[in-house]
Amino acid sequence: MNNSLVFVMLAAIIITYLTRYLPFAVLHNKKIPRRLEIFLRNLPVAVLSALAFQSVFLKDGEFHHGWDNFYLVGLVFAVVLAVTTRRLPVVVFGSISLLLIMNIIFT
Repeated sequence: MNNSLVFVMLAAIIITYLTRYLPFAVLHNKKIPRRLEIFLRNLPVAVLSALAFQSVFLKDGEFHHGWDNFYLVGLVFAVVLAVTTRRLPVVVFGSISLLLIMNIIFT
């Protein structure tokens, strides 16, 4: 393995660990404001939603909508499953299964 690759991997490991450990180490006995707590609790959902929006609606830099967009169909199906079942495994496996079936049938 190349020495620079090993260095980059070790640096990534250390930085990832520190970004997860330091908030706990510094704030473990402190009470954070309620508004900040709510903001931090909702931050992962907001970031993942932004990433999912790009994957679902943008294709080659253009807005892609319609029933020929399999990702959009999968998203609609996932939302319906989430609202009706409220079970994450059902949503994940159901929407992935739908995308698999659509890819087999239509491509």
